[in-house]
Amino acid sequence: MGAAAFWVPDLIVHHFHLETPTGLEILLPLTTAAAFCISGIFRHASGSRLLSPRMLLGIWLCGPLYQLVSGILERPEQMSGMALLLLLASTLVFPMTTFIAATYDMTLLALFYASGGLVLLFVLDFAFVRVRRLARKESV
Repeated sequence: MGAAAFWVPDLIVHHFHLETPTGLEILLPLTTAAAFCISGIFRHASGSRLLSPRMLLGIWLCGPLYQLVSGILERPEQMSGMALLLLLASTLVFPMTTFIAATYDMTLLALFYASGGLVLLFVLDFAFVRVRRLARKESV
């Protein structure tokens, strides 16, 4: 869910060849806002405090997959049978390959913004829960 919220706008921009400066300027707030909105919607619906770390893991873990899909959409004739093997190998070392792929894809800044924001949401959520517990203890 987090991976789709972050990487699908990137796929759309690259599929329609919107790699102009305007397209890339739109990509930064679009991917970050999509990750935050999906996090907020599902956090509110499920009530789970662990949603942000799961989304963060999904974004980083599925980075190589979405880069492979983007490559297949752009140049299907250049993809070979080694694509699945490449996907498996890059998923095993996903932090490094996601970082490299996002740098190549020009979404590194958006990746850092979304990652930092989701970590911040996770920390703030735990801080507010702690404050609520302390307030309830004092009022009882």
